[in-house]
Amino acid sequence: MTSSSSSTPSLENFRRHVESLLPHIDRLKPFQWEIAVELVYGRSVFCHLPCNSGKTLIWIAFSVNRMLQARRSGESQGVTIVYVPMNQIINDQLPKINAIPGMEALCFRDEPEKIINALNAPSLNVYTVIFYNPNEKTTDTFEMLIKNAIKLRIQLMVYDEGGILTKWGSGDFRAVLRNQQRYLLAWFKNSNQPMPFIVLTGAANKETRELLRSWFLGPTRQWDVNILKSPLEHCHVVVDVTVLPNNNTLTREVTKSIVNAHDKSPPPSKFIVLGEFVKDLAQQTTSLQLGLNPANNVLGTTNVVLVFAHKSCIDKETNLRRFKQGRGE
Repeated sequence: MTSSSSSTPSLENFRRHVESLLPHIDRLKPFQWEIAVELVYGRSVFCHLPCNSGKTLIWIAFSVNRMLQARRSGESQGVTIVYVPMNQIINDQLPKINAIPGMEALCFRDEPEKIINALNAPSLNVYTVIFYNPNEKTTDTFEMLIKNAIKLRIQLMVYDEGGILTKWGSGDFRAVLRNQQRYLLAWFKNSNQPMPFIVLTGAANKETRELLRSWFLGPTRQWDVNILKSPLEHCHVVVDVTVLPNNNTLTREVTKSIVNAHDKSPPPSKFIVLGEFVKDLAQQTTSLQLGLNPANNVLGTTNVVLVFAHKSCIDKETNLRRFKQGRGE
């Protein structure tokens, strides 16, 4: 992190005001504010931090800061675009943004006309966060909206759940996800300067991180800021199977595979089980933990992470063979 992050008076004066508008927190963690400031300086940021560590607040803090700056200077408000290949995350975040005074959250899926206006109106009265789930049917349209937007109206691009870009979905969907650089290039053609952007992920091994770097930055460029603090930094297996609490057969198969892999690759190796997002997450977690650790001897349990996702984002084709062979993802 550069020393400028903590030495800019105008930004420091805004910090408490920014924090007062953020939902459900009293104060930002140091890394959240510092990375938000790096984005103010136009950096490209890769942020690999654990789930529930507060990565989302980075771009929210940036956006609130921009909103306050525009309000103070009397200029038009701007736009943050958040690319999220998971509808459940979008649905969860929409009300949180809309609860911040002076901000509005829109989803391209539901309100394309409002989004067109936010990008093209001569002046924007509220800072707008646009959520977009990349889709092969709309990606050309969305790219054109960026090219035709008011110059510098878009002030930040965010790519959430970056680690899944390499793994999930059909071949067509993956191709769309892996071509996210097209939106950055469209913004560059519009404004003739690089776009500050951030890629967020909770789990990505070395291979995945290198793929993301190449897709977003090209063959030679490196991240301006590269945050690697996730306990899943070296995870070597992703299990893309749905584990349901009442599906004992499937749960036993997953349990058997994890225990076998654990014997070959003991901690700190990590195993990720992708579970369908259900109402009772605690029950689903307990079901898996009991299967892995029936005698309470923590065999395998300490290095297994259960990741929940909405069913629309889970590839229903199980991949137990790859997992049983211990092949890295």
